[in-house]
Amino acid sequence: WVNKDEADESYRELFIDFIFLKLYDYYRSLMVNIGGLEIHNKYEGDPTPTFTPVDARIQRESLLYMLEQADDLKWMDNKELLQMSGMNAAFSGYLANNLVKLVFQRIPMVAFAQTKTTGANGSAPYTLDQMLGDISGFATRNITRGEAPSEAQLATLYTLIPQLMSNANLPNVQAAKARQKQGIDDESGLANITGQPGSPATHPGLQPFNQFGLQFEHQQADRNGFETLVSIKFLTDQNLAPVYYKHLKQLRETLKQSQRKAPNEKERERINYMVLSIDKAIGKN
Repeated sequence: WVNKDEADESYRELFIDFIFLKLYDYYRSLMVNIGGLEIHNKYEGDPTPTFTPVDARIQRESLLYMLEQADDLKWMDNKELLQMSGMNAAFSGYLANNLVKLVFQRIPMVAFAQTKTTGANGSAPYTLDQMLGDISGFATRNITRGEAPSEAQLATLYTLIPQLMSNANLPNVQAAKARQKQGIDDESGLANITGQPGSPATHPGLQPFNQFGLQFEHQQADRNGFETLVSIKFLTDQNLAPVYYKHLKQLRETLKQSQRKAPNEKERERINYMVLSIDKAIGKN
């Protein structure tokens, strides 16, 4: 009905935007399960913990569901819909690139939630080690079969590799960031690959949970001159660098083994570029 003559032209042009925003809202409502915390009413003398992590099974299922849905967006490339909205034919790829990145926003919350000894119903919490393994498994699923990666898998790989390098406390990466911070040209390119100095991702020890911290949002307006509490900052004293380094090494090995299975020269060169980027960060000759 939206492409009928009587439909409002402005609504027709923005229809594709509405679809994206609705998908984005669905993803955000789902992603809170990953590293999520269940808050309990607590009274004096009550042994019930103030909060417990969401059940590990639900966290993992939410993560994998988000990734799988991002991998199944070809239905968005409806020719008539795209022509009506003035979009190009790669709209599904654009969506996949943006939606998979939401998963990575939950890494700090998973790192915090794993410090709780038990999750909901006394279960073991979902750990950062498990999360990175699940993300890597999705990202490399096609290339380990000798197939070209999907748009979502490729976007995941291009986000995962810098994330691992930034947090693995690698001397080459740290030196590159220090040079960039001092205004010295970084010939290695590692500082640009792994993000800007001072970002939360560059400090694997004391992780500040600010932007991605616990969010308690209130819909009521401020009253009595007090500002509404919208977030609480947490610090968790964990050395997570070994976890990131472990998965960086495992990812490199997976990529290296997948090179000879690549379906064509283009994919082989793409994999080789990723391996070389990791080698440069690690300092492997």
